[in-house]
Amino acid sequence: MEILYNPNLGLTINGSTITWKMDRQKARDLLKSSYEEDNQTFDMSEFFDRDEDNFDFSLNRDIYSGLTSEGDSIFMCYDKDDAFTQFEMHENIYVLIADFRIYQDQPIAEILNWVTSQDYAVTEVEPGNYAVAELKISFASHDAMGGNGDGLSYFYASNDISHLID
Repeated sequence: MEILYNPNLGLTINGSTITWKMDRQKARDLLKSSYEEDNQTFDMSEFFDRDEDNFDFSLNRDIYSGLTSEGDSIFMCYDKDDAFTQFEMHENIYVLIADFRIYQDQPIAEILNWVTSQDYAVTEVEPGNYAVAELKISFASHDAMGGNGDGLSYFYASNDISHLID
């Protein structure tokens, strides 16, 4: 089953719409599927000059396997207040944006052609890894993700991707 993506709203997964900033528990209840909670805090102070400030980075996510199809790998990420902010898909990707399907192993050139035909600006963040600010998405090839080939390997969506482009 594919996921419907609306950049300014969120995602519809298995008939349930999960909106940006939705409460984590509400998203879990709507998805009605098992998940693994993965919350971590990283001290990033060693990367900054000032020792007196708190440079903790929190990663709060639920990991779903087989949510939309067998073998898929989906991360639903939340901010420190447990509001939904990011979506990642690593395996068996099937996402519908407007009238265009993005799918696992799809040639990246095909996705780039559609994006540019819609007059969206594309930023190549690093070789094989692209961001589209207007759509609030990023996608990467197998090569970019450490594998082999120019087919789609990774899809990311967020309510804000400025951190990827700045």
